[in-house]
Amino acid sequence: MPDHSPVKEIQTRLEFIKALKEAKLEDGGLEPWVIERLRNPIQAPLQLDDRGLLFSMRLFFILERSSQETYQNVRELEQEFHDDFEVLSLDQVKRQIQSHSGVVPIKNDMCPNSCIAYTGPRYSKLETCPFCSESRYDLKILAETNGRKKVARQKYYTIPLGPVLQCLFRTVQGCNDMEYFWKFMTKILSTVDHVNTTINIETFEDSGSGSEFIEAVLKGIIKEDDILLMFSLDGAQFYKGKQSDCHIYIWVIFNLSPDLRYKKRYVIPGGIIPGPNNPKDTDSFLFPGLHHVSALHNEGGLKIWKATTKRVHTSDPTLAQLTADRVGMPDINGMAGHQATYGCRVNCDVKGRHKEGANNYYPAHYKPDNYEVEGCNHPSVKLEEVSHVTIDDYNTNLKFVLQSQSKTQHAVRRQMTGISGPSIFHGISARHRLSIPGCF
Repeated sequence: MPDHSPVKEIQTRLEFIKALKEAKLEDGGLEPWVIERLRNPIQAPLQLDDRGLLFSMRLFFILERSSQETYQNVRELEQEFHDDFEVLSLDQVKRQIQSHSGVVPIKNDMCPNSCIAYTGPRYSKLETCPFCSESRYDLKILAETNGRKKVARQKYYTIPLGPVLQCLFRTVQGCNDMEYFWKFMTKILSTVDHVNTTINIETFEDSGSGSEFIEAVLKGIIKEDDILLMFSLDGAQFYKGKQSDCHIYIWVIFNLSPDLRYKKRYVIPGGIIPGPNNPKDTDSFLFPGLHHVSALHNEGGLKIWKATTKRVHTSDPTLAQLTADRVGMPDINGMAGHQATYGCRVNCDVKGRHKEGANNYYPAHYKPDNYEVEGCNHPSVKLEEVSHVTIDDYNTNLKFVLQSQSKTQHAVRRQMTGISGPSIFHGISARHRLSIPGCF
């Protein structure tokens, strides 16, 4: 990967990638006590003896979909009829949950129009948005304090992954649940024929049956104590009849069995991009969460206390699948999507087609009847004849794009290859993720 590109779009992403590779916990916006907890986890199951605290926490989770006013009303009612313990205020119970779990959100400034987050080497020190020129800070407060007090006009939240993963192992049941994947892979690997170098899989039951997972285990990328993760980014509209462009990314834990991993209690929110518009640079919003993961790798792994063994283990959070919908995928995989002749998410050689006079390409395998569009008149594609994408092919195309010397040349090469540039996930060490582009 080069250090510099004359194409601004590529250069910005290269800077994010470099910053991820050099990530440290101290640079990730975490409080010192959270960092200490990551390095030296609590070595005991959670035990709450304070009835007031226990009641307050249970009340908080029961009313998670209710308003703050509802919590306060129930609190006052409880205090009126039962005075044998104190029900904590909403702020107090939130602080207690953070203290016991170690899960404290990372707050970062963002453009009020959702263009960028002020993160990473390119944007962190800017005071105006490079896309819409809106001020980062409240201009009224700046004027009233002669520029001394800088209050961001909008912030967004990232949930650091490490403390959440540590919590999963603090109960015996949690540890047992997290053993599913390795037991599954052990069963798969028991069918290996070392003479003919084949594996006999009669039924594809789970993701672990796939060749990418099996190869990663055989190569030692995925190890017994590692935590296997799926990243997923998607948009969300929260109000019926009201346009909103909120985006959320989540983490799904493949160590858990399929009947558990997709349940709400186990799906980990990674970050929330509140809108009101689509981001102009999605990397800037993803950066804090990925920086945290990369920092854990650079620490030598995440320290986890297991309730079953009663000792501290070191685990590598390993990225297995990186997903998004068709619209969001180009934001994370560095491909050109609908804008390029070759729009496959893994950069295969299936050529797309577009409507006459239109610019968006679609993977129409069969050539439509009475269809004569220049550049799209190739014969129908048979799925059984589609060639398998190799990492070498992808890297060759990526290198070709990275060598672009101007914006115009970059546009031409992007169109030819289907690649806009590297993925921000290139900033995660290849030792801790499945291969790019196969993981998309």
